[in-house]
Amino acid sequence: MYPAYQQLVREQGVEAWVKQNAGRRLTPGEVDPAFNAWYSGVMCRTDPRTVEGTLGMLANVDLTETLPDIRVPVLTIAGDLSDSVGRSQEVAAKVPNGVYKAVPGIAGFVQHEAPEACVALWRAWVKGLGASTR
Repeated sequence: MYPAYQQLVREQGVEAWVKQNAGRRLTPGEVDPAFNAWYSGVMCRTDPRTVEGTLGMLANVDLTETLPDIRVPVLTIAGDLSDSVGRSQEVAAKVPNGVYKAVPGIAGFVQHEAPEACVALWRAWVKGLGASTR
């Protein structure tokens, strides 16, 4: 997937890449069209070298084996309809103090689509951390 996206950016530009995978980022039909247009417009202004470099790193670097070495608490959040649910759950399971939380009804990038819900989950999680250290 990532090498094909790199080639798309190289040959057709960032805008073509944004249009091709915008449906993965924001839940189609659920997000205000004005926000979707703004969001896509901001993404389209990303320097192609940045997009290609990031995609290259995502294609070639896997830090999964280092997750058990993380000693601080980790919260992973995904939309419950997202294609990243499994990966988020896997990360939480492999980190010794990992926790997974889902935001209902979100298929896109939860931090972009439902930041308020992410903050609420984070705040509750942090409060729980404080309670567990008393």
